[in-house]
Amino acid sequence: NFLNNKYYDANDKELVSMRQKIRKITFQFNNFDPEQLEARNMIILSIFGGVGKNHFVEPPFRCDYGFNIFVGDNFFCNFDCVFLDISKIVIGNNVLLGPGVHLYTVGHPLQASLRDTFYEQGTPIQIGNDVWIGGRAIILPGVNIGDRCVIGA
Repeated sequence: NFLNNKYYDANDKELVSMRQKIRKITFQFNNFDPEQLEARNMIILSIFGGVGKNHFVEPPFRCDYGFNIFVGDNFFCNFDCVFLDISKIVIGNNVLLGPGVHLYTVGHPLQASLRDTFYEQGTPIQIGNDVWIGGRAIILPGVNIGDRCVIGA
């Protein structure tokens, strides 16, 4: 139910286990020799929910789960990007992400007493085609970016 804008327990054992598994995989991805492009590409293909043609993800890269990330054709993700993907992140074709772009589908309760419970809420992110998101931009939960947009920073 965390995929449907409902609160969920971030300390749920299954979720913690899935995050630990992806941490190990992204650690491996981030520590390959720079010339091991094929090995890095295979990891991205194995962890993302869907990948189009001609993708490139520059290490270091971090995500929470991976299977909620869907990217189209001609996707470029520069180094130091972080995808908090408790909900779907859907990225169109011909999208460029600058260094340090963060995509957050997770949010926390605004009421302090609820934050103490470690409950979180997931809301998907949608990015259209022919989009460039500049370095260090942070895209928050629920944001939809239309086609041909430029997000400066």
